[in-house]
Amino acid sequence: MENLLKCHLSGALVHPIDVGMVQSAGIYIALCLNQQGHKDEALEQINKTCDLIKNMPKSIYYKRAVEVKETLLNDNGTVH
Repeated sequence: MENLLKCHLSGALVHPIDVGMVQSAGIYIALCLNQQGHKDEALEQINKTCDLIKNMPKSIYYKRAVEVKETLLNDNGTVH
């Protein structure tokens, strides 16, 4: 998780897919937080990530963010 927290956009990224890829680090941060038992923080992180990615062209990153958000909201305890 330490390395994921270092992910951020630089001025060099201009293509939406590149931006989505970097922003998707938030998905995995949310998963880590959930695994550590920090569900509220995980939900905050995935909401933030979905907000960042939702205006981008639809991609695998957006789809994954929505899947993780739904799983966290359903509180079934298992995220694949």
